[in-house]
Amino acid sequence: MIALASSDHRQPFYSFGAGDTAQNHHNEPTEGRMLGTELNWSVNFGAELPLQAEGAPKLNLNFEVQGGHFLVGSALRVSSVHSEVTHHLQMTGRFRW
Repeated sequence: MIALASSDHRQPFYSFGAGDTAQNHHNEPTEGRMLGTELNWSVNFGAELPLQAEGAPKLNLNFEVQGGHFLVGSALRVSSVHSEVTHHLQMTGRFRW
């Protein structure tokens, strides 16, 4: 996904304090309208548990791993931070009956 702003990105409080010069939420000048690019992914696996007893409930075990990577665009960038990529990882386990 690519995110672009329809107008110049400006945070009202910081922009007003800077004499109506466009500032982002880090109180730094903005450059352009590019907010960033994001890549998301997911891996899901699971199965029904093989219970042999008569009248045993149907049980499922499921695991899911999700990740996301956000490359900060010029409008949101902070000049004092070297890394312009944000990573996110989430793991979920479910036991259903």
